[in-house]
Amino acid sequence: MTNILLLEDDLIYSGYLINLLCQRLPYIIVRHAQTVQEAKNLVQTESFDLLVLDVDLSNSKNRFIGHIENGIDFAEYFRKLPGNAFTWIVFVSAHTSFLSESFSRSHCYDYIIKPIEPNSFIGLIENLLTYKVFPISEKKYLSINRRNYLLRIKASDIDFIEIYGKQSTVYTKDIQHVISRFPLKEIFKQLPTENFIQCHRSYIVNKDKISNIFLEGTCWFLRLHNRSEVIPVGKSYTNVILNRQYDLIGGDNEF
Repeated sequence: MTNILLLEDDLIYSGYLINLLCQRLPYIIVRHAQTVQEAKNLVQTESFDLLVLDVDLSNSKNRFIGHIENGIDFAEYFRKLPGNAFTWIVFVSAHTSFLSESFSRSHCYDYIIKPIEPNSFIGLIENLLTYKVFPISEKKYLSINRRNYLLRIKASDIDFIEIYGKQSTVYTKDIQHVISRFPLKEIFKQLPTENFIQCHRSYIVNKDKISNIFLEGTCWFLRLHNRSEVIPVGKSYTNVILNRQYDLIGGDNEF
């Protein structure tokens, strides 16, 4: 399941957002906090894929002497916690005056003015959950969220990825995962660049799985360990592949 944290002090509006999100995106779990302190307690014990935050929380019990903590304060706190530097944050507020501050302090993705337009809001949330961003050290899985399923594939298990038309196919040792409407460039963003390389506009390969680079006619190809498929090398990628042959296969081949 996918976890979303909603920080909203208006109980009526938070109920509306929770119902909207859960009805339209049934694969998610929404955890609600009415105050900044409640939100802090949640992120100390749970991990979240996306945050939806109100800015002005002055109607809640979220006060201490001399200052009222708002959604931007919480976002700034959240960013400093380990592993949260790349988590999506979306602000939903009735005030435009906080817009610049929200981006500069929390590096949020979007700032939506209330009242929201339901279809646009759900479309934004669905897109963000589909295209997650990971720091290199955390790119251990390829994650694909869709309306009716969540797919996670361990990066080290992937042999290569092929795109044909509007379908991408992820090849592992034992199975092929066919994914519709998931561009190769978006897949590549989730993979550790130290382990994967693009050799063609339609192919990404796991460098650890390459066994041989060979020339046939005027075209270069790759062979992978324990696979019968031959992977083409695009003309615009040839120099990159050949210049890195020692890195890719140890330089044992003769060209």
